[in-house]
Amino acid sequence: MPVDPRQWSEAERWLARVDEDLRAAGALLTITPPALGAAAFHCQQAVEKMAKAVLIALRQPPPKQHDIEELGRRVRAHHAALGEAFGEFAGLTRWYVSARYPDAGVDEEPTREEVREVLARLHELRRRVHELAPE
Repeated sequence: MPVDPRQWSEAERWLARVDEDLRAAGALLTITPPALGAAAFHCQQAVEKMAKAVLIALRQPPPKQHDIEELGRRVRAHHAALGEAFGEFAGLTRWYVSARYPDAGVDEEPTREEVREVLARLHELRRRVHELAPE
């Protein structure tokens, strides 16, 4: 199903925020010491907003929630390949929870290498999402 240019325009507003989160996550890895929790949070935010941008592009209202697994299921219902790709990031929901709620019992901070690896995969997913753009 081709993406309507008006829908894509709205999705691009979300994708601009995704790009900002990706830049922030990368920058937070470069400071000494690296801000790993904050970088992880921005990775989670990037994938969440990217999934919502895809839903918007596919004429589906994005839910006001943060569960990456659920967002992946919603995307999968309309675009199987991208939905599967988002599902691979389901574990990042814990990065959101640990950054927002210190008392949630999710205290494991990712390593610098884990964040770098996720960030690289998110950049690739962002490239794939851009392929939805109408010509």
